[in-house]
Amino acid sequence: MKGLIKKSSCLVLLTAFLAGCSKNDEAPYVPPVIEGSITAALGEELENQVFVNLAKKELLSVPAGSWDLAFQSSGGTAIRVNTGKKSSVYIAETTDFASVTSAPAARAFAYDDPAAMSDPSKTAIGEWMAAGASKNLVYIINLGNDAPASSNPLGYKKMQVTGFEDGVYHIKYANLDGTEAGEADIPVNTRTNYTYYSFAKGVVQVEPDKDSWDLAFAGITVAGGGPPGSYVVSFAVISNTLNGTRVAEDNPGKELVDSDLPEDPINQLPDSESNYETLSKADYARIGGSDNPLAIGRDWYQILKPHSDGIYKVYNWRTYLIKTQHDQYFKLKFTAYKSVETGEKGYPSFEYQELP
Repeated sequence: MKGLIKKSSCLVLLTAFLAGCSKNDEAPYVPPVIEGSITAALGEELENQVFVNLAKKELLSVPAGSWDLAFQSSGGTAIRVNTGKKSSVYIAETTDFASVTSAPAARAFAYDDPAAMSDPSKTAIGEWMAAGASKNLVYIINLGNDAPASSNPLGYKKMQVTGFEDGVYHIKYANLDGTEAGEADIPVNTRTNYTYYSFAKGVVQVEPDKDSWDLAFAGITVAGGGPPGSYVVSFAVISNTLNGTRVAEDNPGKELVDSDLPEDPINQLPDSESNYETLSKADYARIGGSDNPLAIGRDWYQILKPHSDGIYKVYNWRTYLIKTQHDQYFKLKFTAYKSVETGEKGYPSFEYQELP
């Protein structure tokens, strides 16, 4: 009996000892590195815009033509037009709404700067208030194109911003001939950078909550390669700098001259020049993050001559180091502009990885 008790006691002690060793030897939890490959499906006509959350690997796709005006939700009262469908603005130097009945020549219209989504100071409408009250100027809005990268025009609206009080914008609008006139009260959604409005549908949901996206893939209007004053809808990646996203760039080809000629050095630089594999958080600190919303922009690809061949050269030796508003760091490189499955343009792909 004594032997049995002794054996039992030893077994209990051994079990406790092993349990203690197991706890002490257990390695601390290390969260998995966030990494992956993402394709943003804008479509061949850039008919979608896509918001990306890198940490959660989430994408929100919305029709690019679903809105006409975007009203700043907090921190200012900027108003954007939808350059993703080639929308533009003419400022009529009058407060007489009824007197505005026709649109001037196309060259009189102005476009938002491509960075306006994250830089409210760069809108075509500009400062519509003075001394805390509306200037009551009349704006002619060219609604842009239907596709939206097509040439199917949507016509014009005239619009007057009559005020902004207690988080609500007030506007009046009509066709140039005075038909389809109306007024709208637009309460801002403070969870988003902008509150979006459609003349046809009223307030619409476009942008996700401002703390839940890092990059937006969207069509923008830029000067075209045709005669002076010509514009086209192109594509860019816009950073959520309005809410704290910052971007640094590691560019082994920074001394090379931009060119669309296939034989020029920038288009002959091999992929092996990329530093993607070795870059770390220390490199972000060394290079320094930019608050330019177009720090990624359009510089990572080029349409090579002859442009009619549709050859998109992707500079995957360029690496973008991204600091999100939540102080997470990622490195990102683009791998394609066309769909790897169908060859259709408008499907940019990238690889990314959390920075060590």
